[in-house]
Amino acid sequence: TVPAIAATGSVFDGWTSNKTPTSEQAASAKLKFTMEPNQSVTAHFIPNPFIPVKGTYSGLVNAAEPQERGFFQVKLNPNGTCTGTIKVGSLTLPVKGKFTNAGQYQGTITKKGVVYQASFSLNVSGTGAKQITGTISGGDLDGQISSDLSAFHRKKNPASQAGVYTVILPEVELGNADDRFPWGAGFARVTVTTSGRVRFIGRLGDGTVATASAFLAADGTWPLFIPLYKKLGLFSGVVTFDLTDPRHDLSAVLDWYRPSALKVGVHSEGFAGQSALASIASTLSSW
Repeated sequence: TVPAIAATGSVFDGWTSNKTPTSEQAASAKLKFTMEPNQSVTAHFIPNPFIPVKGTYSGLVNAAEPQERGFFQVKLNPNGTCTGTIKVGSLTLPVKGKFTNAGQYQGTITKKGVVYQASFSLNVSGTGAKQITGTISGGDLDGQISSDLSAFHRKKNPASQAGVYTVILPEVELGNADDRFPWGAGFARVTVTTSGRVRFIGRLGDGTVATASAFLAADGTWPLFIPLYKKLGLFSGVVTFDLTDPRHDLSAVLDWYRPSALKVGVHSEGFAGQSALASIASTLSSW
């Protein structure tokens, strides 16, 4: 038995031998084998690829059908392990496992007898956006995941977007094909902390109270996902902060869906369409 112990700042990256090891032997940090004449083994190490990309990733689960869309959030540790959740409607799937040194994750999640397949890719290249992308599928779910690393820290790298913003939520300018879509405009208060956490508290155009929380990415975007109507509907999309834009500080086009199966309250016939999001200051300046 030969252990491979990585020094600080490095990770084990497999064994090679002139007597070919099995895939399980090659991947294990503790190599167990029967020594043969003239056999040699070599342990390989690389700089830890997870340290520059560790932290919390937040993003959306996108799908063709609204009821298959959701929210994804995981925490990546310096050793490549991760824990988090995928939320789609009333379904919550726990995420737990470890990425390979190349940034790949494959796992299965069983919930109420249904087996879901998770496949993620972590950008450990050292260039480009720090993201986790991938897929989750099983049962009636077939979604694509896209998430970004929370880029800010209260002391080390405070978010320049920190502050309080008031936004309105009107129907998109070009309107929606669904004539059942609410005509009313909603409003919300968006709070950003110096650590990059974004909180959304508002009321939509049909009177529904909506709240959400996520983290701001380095490019000034944040994933807004709010399950609505007993988790059968949603209000969702990517919001962009741009403090240099003279028209608005933040903006988005958001999907808004209410199923027809919910026969209570206003708009009980259901609807699907898009709502805009813009800061109050930008709207006033255009009037």
